[in-house]
Amino acid sequence: PSEYFKGMLSRVGYAIFFIPFFITYVGHGFFSPGWLLCPGFYLLFLIGLSLPTALLNKKLVGTSLVFTGLLSGVIVFYQVNKLSWLSWHKPQRQILQIIEDVGTSQTKTLQIFDCMAAEKNATSIYRVVGYSSSIQEIFWLNHKVLPEIQILPCSEAGRSVASLTPNIIKLRWSFPEFTVLTH
Repeated sequence: PSEYFKGMLSRVGYAIFFIPFFITYVGHGFFSPGWLLCPGFYLLFLIGLSLPTALLNKKLVGTSLVFTGLLSGVIVFYQVNKLSWLSWHKPQRQILQIIEDVGTSQTKTLQIFDCMAAEKNATSIYRVVGYSSSIQEIFWLNHKVLPEIQILPCSEAGRSVASLTPNIIKLRWSFPEFTVLTH
């Protein structure tokens, strides 16, 4: 075992190969399954690379690797379930369908009322669908038109719906779906 730890320390230089994976996560204040998968795969890679051949054949090492893999998987699947991450495809497809169905010549503004509760920040529109520039890019790719995209608080929805304008499409966002208020 002491030669095992020496072997692991001698392989720390391999960490430089994983820097490109970690750079994408710098500065993000939210959970991503990749945060746990990349370090876990790196650790398993390091363990396998560091062990002498005689130790690789022992049952203890295989059991440890399986336990580490299962433990990492449990944490990742717990977070994926907590974020309802497997349901994110529905609103993403829904916004694409809404944008595809929109008439381009009359649309000047797309207003989205964000009606998510503050404690549900993990499923905010910015994380599930994207920022206004992303939605504008999707609109551009479909229609070659750049309308103004406004993501507004839910409190403005009632006031804004009362003043219907034909050039404005209004949507309500409440995970996991959009509701079309005007079209």
